[in-house]
Amino acid sequence: MRSARNQFILLGLICQGLTLNDFTAPLAYTLAWVLCLALPRHPIRLGYLAEAGLIAAGGAAGFVIAKAFGYSAHFAIGHSLAWLQLGRLLRPLNLHEKLVSLLVAALQIAAVCTFLMDYRFIAVLIFTVVLLPRALIELRAATFLMETDAFPAPQTYARHRLARWIYPALFAGAIGCFLIVPRGLMGGALQLPVVRPTSDDTLLDAVLDPARSSSSNARRILFQVQADHLGYLRCYALTVFDGKLWSREQGLIWRRFIMQDIREQPSPLSRVVRIKNPAWLGRVLPVDGTVMALDGTFFHDAYQTTHGIVETEMMWRRANNTYRYWLDPQSRQPPLLPREIEKLKWHPAQSEQLRLWVSNVTAGISEPLEKARRLENALRQQCAYQIGAPELNRVNPIDDFMFREKAGHCERFAAALALFFRMEGIPSRIIIGYVPHRRNRLTGWYDIRLRDAHAWTEGWFPGKGWVQFDATPAATIAPPSVWSDWLDELDFAWYSHVVNFDSGSQTAIVKEVGNAARKAAHWFHNHWPWFAVLAIGGSLVLAWSRRNRASISARNRLSVQQTTLLAEHYYGRMLRLLARHGFHRTPEQTPFEFLAKVRSANAVFTKEVELITHWFCATRYGHHGMTSAEHASLEAAIDKIRKYHPNAGEITRAATSETKNAGATV
Repeated sequence: MRSARNQFILLGLICQGLTLNDFTAPLAYTLAWVLCLALPRHPIRLGYLAEAGLIAAGGAAGFVIAKAFGYSAHFAIGHSLAWLQLGRLLRPLNLHEKLVSLLVAALQIAAVCTFLMDYRFIAVLIFTVVLLPRALIELRAATFLMETDAFPAPQTYARHRLARWIYPALFAGAIGCFLIVPRGLMGGALQLPVVRPTSDDTLLDAVLDPARSSSSNARRILFQVQADHLGYLRCYALTVFDGKLWSREQGLIWRRFIMQDIREQPSPLSRVVRIKNPAWLGRVLPVDGTVMALDGTFFHDAYQTTHGIVETEMMWRRANNTYRYWLDPQSRQPPLLPREIEKLKWHPAQSEQLRLWVSNVTAGISEPLEKARRLENALRQQCAYQIGAPELNRVNPIDDFMFREKAGHCERFAAALALFFRMEGIPSRIIIGYVPHRRNRLTGWYDIRLRDAHAWTEGWFPGKGWVQFDATPAATIAPPSVWSDWLDELDFAWYSHVVNFDSGSQTAIVKEVGNAARKAAHWFHNHWPWFAVLAIGGSLVLAWSRRNRASISARNRLSVQQTTLLAEHYYGRMLRLLARHGFHRTPEQTPFEFLAKVRSANAVFTKEVELITHWFCATRYGHHGMTSAEHASLEAAIDKIRKYHPNAGEITRAATSETKNAGATV
């Protein structure tokens, strides 16, 4: 389990499990990995053809099973390879099989990184950068070394040579896979992230309950808006009141929008909106007025209702969840029919105390708009704004809010004011949406957060249409720091350009690269003489600098080459001396395997053989340098081996001991 290769295989299995679900499949693959490594390992040699046949059969079976259950072929092949990885953990592998296992794990990791939707992508990339170089080092070292108790682990001899290129290659490969590999290559279980009409994922409630307590605000950015001046952003209109709850009634379609380019509708009242996740909107596009034109990338069939809400038939998630809209400078609104006016005036009977309070506030005023302003100011002075206010009496929530608690969140203020309007014969509705507070100091865009969600009241007046009222007292919110703006912008950029990166984004990148290539070709065609002069001059400078570096490098490499030749010289002399003692190294033996053979014979010159073998491997394979003192120690080791003459009966310590015992007996 400590092997970096096995750990990298585990990372690939976890990534393959993520193509099925977020927890169960990765956990199952992890437990299977632990079980396979804990079981006894038996050598099984199938041969390349037999193993290739099994892989092909497993892939075909996985393809058939996946097709039967509605998954893609890539998804099936990925999980078939996962079972191959687990099977290989049950037996010792040769170098070729180990390389194939690493390649399979790398493919599984690359595939899952094409559709990871959060910061798990960074975690997978970090683990890959840490584990893959170590795994490759182990394999490279295993080709010529064998770890023993006397020397460090093999990877210490080759680490620095491999690290020069592996990390840039890993990052370049990861970025290349992310940009080029089709989305969801092995994630056949993933579907197009469509937000359907029945979606309940929206962060705003379509039903307002004044009696409930409010939740704490959150700083999470939902979307950003680019505009000179931005008003209240509308999402839902609540028009139906049953005495306890406010709910929305599906508004009639007033205006459908034909998608058009921004150049066709120039207007100072245009806005650009970037959405982090369309699922949070629930098919609604926040707007701050009457829209006369709309253009977007992630929805289909948009329209504005008679309640002034912009809705869509369908949404889906893309890397560029952006829409633009242009406001009507005249703020034209659809007219209200008499039956609609009566519906917007209706309200159940209220308590005597509440009716008396409303009549006292509006006493002596006949103008409806002036009554509305007076009620708005009186409510703002009567009650205080409070996040986390306790729940109200559900039988008479407005009375409880006005005369007992006298504190609450924006929904209670909006619900109470809308009821007061209707009690005075003014058609009213509640609007739920977002109130922009400040711009991001880095981008100049308005950051709309979850804590900016708000509810306010609108009243309808003949000749004026719908007029906005907000009785909620202003809340004091500490402004974020510049550091917070940086983090918010990075988070939004990550979510927009990485999490939501899709095939459309890939196509856009290809188009941009193509456009850049055409521009470069056009520039080269117009400036090729100067380019030729620069190219020739640059080539001459490069050749001169490379020649100087080559000469300097050759002088610097002299010591390394010299030590390598010396190590090979000493190792060759040692092999010739040991051959006289009956120790012959076969071609297939690694240096440390031959050392183990000498050690198993309990030879008296084992320490000298260990020293020479160590320096041979360190200089020959690890390119380590050698000091003059180390050079002298190798020469001394050769002299000691030479002293043990093969005819002296002193080849092994056992032979020496027998000679001493025989002399004592005589």
